[in-house]
Parts: sequence; C-alpha cells; structure tokens
Amino acid sequence: MQNKRTILTSELLARCGVVLGMLVSGTSVYAAAWIGGTGSWNDGGNWSGGTGPGGVPAAGEGVFISQANAVVNVDSAGNLGGSMRQGEIADTTTINIDYAGAGTALTLSSGTWDVGHRNGSTAIVHHNNGAVSGVSINVGGHQTATGTYNMNGGSLTASGNLTVGTLNASHVGVGTFTMNEGAVSVNQHVTIGSSAGGAGSSGTMTLSGGSFSTMLGGNWTTTIGGNGTLNVEGSSVTISHANQFSVASGGTMRYALDAGGASVFNINNNVFLDGILQLDMLDKLSTPGDILLLDKESGGAISGSFGQVVTPFGTFSGNEGSEITMGSGSARYYYELSYAGGNGNDLVLQLNDFGFIPEPGTTTLFLLGGLMLAWRRSRK
Repeated sequence: MQNKRTILTSELLARCGVVLGMLVSGTSVYAAAWIGGTGSWNDGGNWSGGTGPGGVPAAGEGVFISQANAVVNVDSAGNLGGSMRQGEIADTTTINIDYAGAGTALTLSSGTWDVGHRNGSTAIVHHNNGAVSGVSINVGGHQTATGTYNMNGGSLTASGNLTVGTLNASHVGVGTFTMNEGAVSVNQHVTIGSSAGGAGSSGTMTLSGGSFSTMLGGNWTTTIGGNGTLNVEGSSVTISHANQFSVASGGTMRYALDAGGASVFNINNNVFLDGILQLDMLDKLSTPGDILLLDKESGGAISGSFGQVVTPFGTFSGNEGSEITMGSGSARYYYELSYAGGNGNDLVLQLNDFGFIPEPGTTTLFLLGGLMLAWRRSRK
C-alpha cells in the first residue's frame, strides 16, 4: 500500500511539473505550486498546496511556478502571495497581468519575486493592466536563467529592490526590463547588470514611455553595472530619481533621441559616471538646440565622466568639452559634451553647428538656421 501511494504521488508530481522536495529560500517555504497549465491565478484548481480561499495562494505564502509552458493569467483583483519563484527547470513560464478594474491585481507581501530562477529556465511577464505590489523583484538575476518583464500599462511598486541581470559572480543570468507605458516605482536599489556577474551575464532596461521613479533616496543607489545597459528612448518618458545614480565601468547609458530630443533623467542625489554614453537618433530634431540629458537637482558637481561617447558616426572622448557628431538621415548635428551645463551641474549636449549634407545625386547644400556647412564646417 505504501509503495502504491509512493508511485501515485510521484506520477502526480511529475505530471504537474512540481519539483520534488521542499523548496526553501531562507526560512520561506514555497508551498503553493502551479499545476494548471494555462489558467487563472484566482482558480484554486490550478494550484497545489495553496491555503487561501478555494486553494489559491494566501497572503505571504510562497509561490512556485515552474510547469513547462505554463501561462498564468492575473485577470482579477485581490490575488495574493509571498516570495515567488518563476522558472526552476529548463522550461518557459509566462505570467500575464491584465486587470483593468478597481483594486490591486497582485500583492506579493514578503520576500522576492524571481522572474527566471535557475537551470536554464525562461520566465516572461506581460504586465498590460492592473496594479502589482511586491517587495523585491529579480529579472533574470539567478543561475543560468533568462527573465523578461514587459511593462505595457498598469503600475508596478517594489518596496525593496529591482534587479535586472545577474546577482553575483556564481550566477549567469540574462535579464530584460522594458517599460512602454505605465508607472514603475522602486523604493530601494535598482541594479542593471553587474560587474560581479559570470561570463555571458547581462541586464538591459529600456524606458520608452510612462514614468519610472525611485522614492526613498538616502543611501539607495541606481547602478548600471558591468554588462548592463540603460536605454532611454524618445522624449516622452518621465524619470525621477531620489536614489544616487552610478554608471560603473563596463556599463552603458544609451539615449535614443526623437524629434523632441531626449527624456530628461531627473536625479535629486549624487551622480557618479564612468562607462559608456551611447547616443542615437530616431528622427531629425524638430527644433535643434542644446539637449539636457541628466538634470542633477541636488547641489554639487557630477563626479567622474564617461570613458567614451559612441554614436553611429564614431567613438569620441567622454571628457568635458568633447566634440560629438550625430545625425539622422541627411541632418547633421555637432555637439559639445558638458557635465556643467544647465544649472551648472547637469549633463548637457551643447549645440555648436547643424545642417544638411547633400542627398545622393545633388550638389546643393541646404541652409538651416543661417548656418552653411561645406561637408563639415570647422568649429571654433
């Protein structure tokens, strides 16, 4: 009888994709395991071990989602949990957050949400609507895992840290966080990539719409680490940081300018710069002029400087006063890099010259703003 029970139990666990044994992180046991394939979070029949109403996870209860090709739909208010591991074996799991009504769609009241945990797992989150509240969130931050968080609407609040990429040298993780719309608020550290990450590790955050903020300031830091890239695309993102801000050696801060220029990175704290500044253009500027990239709202100068500036037209020095060429189509813009622009302590591209180069088959140079360029005008 005992052997029969053991066989039946093993078969059930294998069919449900639940890893045998007790999954422990610190003192938190991951008790509620997803067994529902594709289904709704608030359906207790999709869970094993949940102690909430009808068998769903209860507040603060550890959640484990690692069934191959699982698709979990958060499509109602009041869904609860604690620490959550999404992705444990070589599988792909997806969470869709799409609830447009009143109330919070998902509240994780303790621990950490690992979007991609280990063992070659791939974890994906599509956050389209609804409010999500958690403690700390790691996107692709663990062992040989790939994590992707797509923010297309709604709100995400982390009372702890947001990590995109590898947590330490023993892990090789790849994390991607993309915000197209919605609002993201982080109360503690934000880390993109990590100089401690193993070979092949990387973290990429792209901000192209909505609002992104850090709230508490103090000693909390936003860091673009080694193998980390922060993309700020277009001019419509609202970015407000109370955190200290640091670009480490091996990190890249990239701006992609559109017709309106760049989205300004507002920082009310210390700023430390190294690594690479990458500049691209998505369109011609509607009104050429100086471009404010980073507004240091607190007193004191920016510390350090970028090691280099990279554009499609070449690699330039990151020193104060470096002359930089940019362009879109036939338009060319010649800037000077300053860490003391704006109010005296802001990162600014100061315009020297701009104009058009001939289109193929023409010999006429266009006049713009009263400046005429002959292939490239000598400046200063």
